[in-house]
Amino acid sequence: MSDDASSRVRHRAQLRAGVLFFVSVAAMLFGFVRFGGHVEQPITEATAGATAWLLRILGTGATVAEGTLVQSRLATLRIIFECTAVFPCMFFVAGVVAYPAPFAFKGLGLLLGLPAILAVNEVRLVSLFYIAHWLPQWFDTAHWIVWQSAILFTTLLFWLLWAARAPRTDVRSSAGA
Repeated sequence: MSDDASSRVRHRAQLRAGVLFFVSVAAMLFGFVRFGGHVEQPITEATAGATAWLLRILGTGATVAEGTLVQSRLATLRIIFECTAVFPCMFFVAGVVAYPAPFAFKGLGLLLGLPAILAVNEVRLVSLFYIAHWLPQWFDTAHWIVWQSAILFTTLLFWLLWAARAPRTDVRSSAGA
């Protein structure tokens, strides 16, 4: 295959991956807009419950009130839907789906990557309770700037680690050439 033809095949494969990523994110966002009322509260309550459980393990006597209000000796914080790992997970799923890897390896990526993102999010939430207690003047900075950036960075890092190990499918078959 000539360099020009090879370049066109690669370009088509990259375009296909970009479109697939965008369509995947759009479809998941549409699903949440359309059906979000049915899943937002249970996901948020599960996140609050997991956070309280971890705080109890760490000896803070945490409880959950009203489904999403986590109260501990450190602080009382309400977990809202945006505090869950849903949006980082959506971008991870879209990246895995769009990448030209075998289906089984995509499944493995989701099986390992999604719990890892959920775990990092729980570390984020638990740390915010400690920050609220010990460094309350830094809570907003930690919450809105440091941890928001860190969760996006770790999501991207998990995807890059997965993609670096993923066996690529043949570019010609991916691009339809």
